Amino acid sequence: ADRLAGLGHDVQHISPRWPAPTTAFLPQFYAGMRVEAGQVEHPKLLEPRTKATVRLSGWATDRVVARALRAGERVTAALDTMFADWDVLLTPTLPVPPPPLGQLDGRGTLRSQILSTPLVGFTTIFNVSGHPAVSVPAGLTREGWPVGAQLVAGMGQEGRLLALAAQLHHRRALHEARLAAYEVIAERDFGGEPDRQARIQRVILEAGIITERAWAQWCQDAIEAPADADPTPERPG
Repeated sequence: ADRLAGLGHDVQHISPRWPAPTTAFLPQFYAGMRVEAGQVEHPKLLEPRTKATVRLSGWATDRVVARALRAGERVTAALDTMFADWDVLLTPTLPVPPPPLGQLDGRGTLRSQILSTPLVGFTTIFNVSGHPAVSVPAGLTREGWPVGAQLVAGMGQEGRLLALAAQLHHRRALHEARLAAYEVIAERDFGGEPDRQARIQRVILEAGIITERAWAQWCQDAIEAPADADPTPERPG
């Protein structure tokens, strides 16, 4: 959020009331697993949990899935109303730090879903609604684990979303490239005993190095700042 504000965007802290996506998501998930499993070339090679999920999918009949699709349309409509006032929504990609590798090993379908639920609080709803979303790097946790920030836009606004993500990445890269170029010039052209003109040029160059180093560090700090922040969505304008 700080980084977006630093790029000139109007960022507001909001607390939206999310429409519940569960009744739309679960039938489509189970039915989708059943369809995809039936299309693999060697179904005997599927993992045991995948096979168990397929066996449990019988309740997701065509009629149930049709109701789920209608529920998904209501979720989409509710979010469309929200995007009438917002250009882009910023949330964490995951509301909690990444879990240890192997957390789901040896666990069945239902237990795995229960353990996975805290991880998908900010992503499942947009899988249901179909709104375009992208995850961008947002620094590291205190333990050094990478975290992401999710940007979501209104229907048909993929271009806006990609432009914003590119702007975030470009700003830091731009300052780092300038800093590297200035440091090369400093080492190449000012290694010896300078005359008065060279000293003036060196002072100007040092000012550029200090400025670009400060901007590059600010960008890095802005990337890392959301990692430990309150995961309430932000609204970039």
